[in-house]
Amino acid sequence: MKKDYISNTIAGLINAGEAVIISMIITRTTGLADAGYVTIAFAVGNLLMTIGKYGVYGFQVTDRKGIYPFSVYLKTRIITVSAMLLSLAGYLVYGHYVLGQSRDKMYIILFIGLIYAIEAFEDLIKAHCQYVGRLYVGALMFIIRWSAIMITFAITLIITRSTPAALGYSLAVSLITFIICYYLFIIRNRSLYFPEPDGDVRAGSGHPGVINLLKDCLPLFLSLFLSFYIVNSSKYAIEKYMDAEAQACFGFVAMPVFVIELLNCFIYQPQLASLTDDHNSPDNTRFKSRILKQYLIILILTVLCLTGAYFIGIPFLSALYDTDLYSYRNELLILLTGGGFLAVSGFQNAILTIMRRQKYLLWGYLPVSVLAFFFVDPAVKKYGTIGAAFSYLSLIAILCILYEYFIRRRSAGDS
Repeated sequence: MKKDYISNTIAGLINAGEAVIISMIITRTTGLADAGYVTIAFAVGNLLMTIGKYGVYGFQVTDRKGIYPFSVYLKTRIITVSAMLLSLAGYLVYGHYVLGQSRDKMYIILFIGLIYAIEAFEDLIKAHCQYVGRLYVGALMFIIRWSAIMITFAITLIITRSTPAALGYSLAVSLITFIICYYLFIIRNRSLYFPEPDGDVRAGSGHPGVINLLKDCLPLFLSLFLSFYIVNSSKYAIEKYMDAEAQACFGFVAMPVFVIELLNCFIYQPQLASLTDDHNSPDNTRFKSRILKQYLIILILTVLCLTGAYFIGIPFLSALYDTDLYSYRNELLILLTGGGFLAVSGFQNAILTIMRRQKYLLWGYLPVSVLAFFFVDPAVKKYGTIGAAFSYLSLIAILCILYEYFIRRRSAGDS
């Protein structure tokens, strides 16, 4: 458990810092315009990665009854990652022929999308590692791969002065590192062997288990996809109505938003299996008390982050990105408040998954996505980045209220 917490925390910090470090290097090397391209590329890549991951991670880790063997999870992930790659190709065609995006911007989106495709497959391995009590192994694979990516990117960008070229080299290193880590940590480690597949692993999408798993996780996937759409809807609106420099600056002050959620994940993610056991016990009083305790932790984290952001947030970010961000102080505080609600919604997502009430996730994200579709664009068009920040906070707060209602309703005995 100690190894799990430490390695998962380090992996989470790298996950939070990957975009920060890459953007920081770009602003000092090729300028704000490329940083803006990378900001939207990360938004698109994360949205497409939800297709590759399909929301299976939490379901796989909490499958304590072994409903599905590993072979089913493997075949399902091959299908979903393939769908992710097809979606990436479709977006690039749309970007070229409809949006008229530049060649450099398309290459940036392509390479970041492919890096995330590798991560979507690696997510399957990490889930299995946690399932067998070795979360630290999956986290270590993530740490090594992303460390190699960032080091490669920094060196090649300084040498080539080309963001697309640096990302291309980083993609190659990401793939090579994944293969090496998979061989060293999984193939050569007998304690992490994968159970024998039930039948021919090449059966593909026709296997009944795969179809059933895709059905079971469909609400999780749709919820995750809509979640990323909601979280990034402000960036999509800025892409429409403002320039690349505004996109970059908004992206810079939005980076700390995920700090609260990630710190929260460090605490509860290694506990998913034990939380499931507490929920399945005849007396789930301990399960309810642990939920309340986690809410309190999120509140404390949010207050601490807001306090720090008020006093040193803008000076720190301005120095970090070598950009004057003093006019974005209000946006930072609003977005960080939304970050607290985002942490709550992420934990609520895990709780509803443990309860095997994934359908409630969709019932929350659908109405909030509709609100995002109709109200974010007008808010950004009229009020700029402050409208984007308020839109983000409002949408995530509404989502939390809906999920809390569903959790309490289920706890009261609704089925």
